Order: sequence, then C-alpha cells, then structure tokens
Amino acid sequence: MSLCQPDLLRYHRRPMATKPKVVYLRNVPADLVNKLKAAAALSGGHSIQKYVVQLLLEHVAELERKGHLPKGEAHERGKR
Repeated sequence: MSLCQPDLLRYHRRPMATKPKVVYLRNVPADLVNKLKAAAALSGGHSIQKYVVQLLLEHVAELERKGHLPKGEAHERGKR
C-alpha cells in the first residue's frame, strides 16, 4: 500500500502540480479526534482525512480572500 494516495487529488479544488504530501499530526487529544470523526460523519459521511483537507482548503481560501496569503502563489511554485 502506497503512502501517496492519488485519489486524494479529486478532493482538491485546483489541480495539483505535484504529488500530495503526507502530514502527520501528533498529540491530538482523543476527545478532539472523536469530535472530528463525528463532524466528518455528519458532513456527509466523509473520512476524517477528506473532512480535514476540505477544512484546510476552505481556511486557506478565506485567508487568500482577505489578503493574508498571496493568491495561488503556492500553486504557481509547484508548476515550475
């Protein structure tokens, strides 16, 4: 089983120029993980991974919209 999951690409709004990266989160409180599982299930039966990626994409898009992050710069760097 590969750590890189190509099917994750379909969850992103924009096409990715490179393979997805692996992000590990350590020391996440058990009660928070349980709440994330419930929230993911309530949001349409998604996996925690898909739910968290969607939350992160929405948060980054909001920061770009507010001008706190440059729009699309990380995406453009990946094309080089």
